[in-house]
Amino acid sequence: MDEEAKRQADVDAVLKKIKPARLRAEDWDDELTAKELLGAYNASLQRGQTVELGNRVESTIEYSVFVDEWDNKHVVTQPLGAKGQRISELVLSADGGVLRLSLERFEGPILSLDHFMGVGITEFTEHELKEVAGYWLQLTRYHREGDFLVHVEQARQRFDRATNKVVVDEEFAF
Repeated sequence: MDEEAKRQADVDAVLKKIKPARLRAEDWDDELTAKELLGAYNASLQRGQTVELGNRVESTIEYSVFVDEWDNKHVVTQPLGAKGQRISELVLSADGGVLRLSLERFEGPILSLDHFMGVGITEFTEHELKEVAGYWLQLTRYHREGDFLVHVEQARQRFDRATNKVVVDEEFAF
């Protein structure tokens, strides 16, 4: 195993030790929403912990799983039966933070998204969103303090051809 593969395996081992989050009632106004978000967070955490590093195809999903230079694990997936329709990414960090992203077609031509498989979509720029006009970029960021899920942010943005700008269609914080 080369040095980079060992580093990635070591980071992956640390990330696998992160325990599921819990809730503190004082952090949330709506208990039902908090429980739903906690369930989604813990499912995402578990998924990020269990997916093995490397590139492969399993069943009908193409995977690219890697650890970046900041020790975040990225799980990038694309459905083979609908290539170009959607690409998703889950990012797991050592502090227990989880970022979920997806780039999904809503209109216009189907584009090749293959070039995102090895790098992900976390550092998407306005220029890149313009290049994939007709696709939504959806982000959900889960924030954790110690054992507790404390905050969730969601946003959906797209490039609007009429105004020639990136617009945010939805934005929520819980």
